[in-house]
Order: sequence, then C-alpha cells, then structure tokens
Amino acid sequence: RRLVLAWTSGGPKYLPLASNLGLSIRANAPQIEPILVFVALDREAMHVLRQQGFHTVLRQQQRGSPVDKADEVWKMRWLIQVTVAELGISALVIDSDIVV
Repeated sequence: RRLVLAWTSGGPKYLPLASNLGLSIRANAPQIEPILVFVALDREAMHVLRQQGFHTVLRQQQRGSPVDKADEVWKMRWLIQVTVAELGISALVIDSDIVV
C-alpha cells in the first residue's frame, strides 16, 4: 500500500495552502490523487477538503486535552510518519507550505 499524505488545519493560514496542493495535484499529476490523503487537524479542514473531493481523515485528539495548534502543526509530519511506518504503509509525507 502506498499513500501520499499531507495535513492541515482550518482557517486562512494553512487551509488554502493544502487546498492549492490538492488542486495542483489534480490538475498536474492526476495519477497521484487516488492515493492522496489529507490529515485534518480540525473539522473545518475536513469538511472543506471533502467538499473539494479529497480523501480526508480527522486527527483523533484526546478528550479534555488542550490543543496547541502551532505545536501540532510542527509535529504533525513526524506523527504521521511514525504512524504509517508502524502500520507498514509506504508513504510520502508532504508539507503544503514548502511545495514550489
């Protein structure tokens, strides 16, 4: 199994970058879209990306634990990589704000 994974939160800072990444893949590398999955850090991101037709999963958070969004964004690539490695999934984890 192979996946290309990216992540985002809702709001004006990160969501447009993730959306642009997905739409660019759709337009320029459509063979990648079926294996592209976004990890949404909140429901807004999940709903927007699903409305655009992308595979999206909502990050599970511990109930009652305060969320430091900046910390989550910084650590997410590593959390995703560790998770997919433990599941035996071959994955490419990409960060939408550094795609050129």
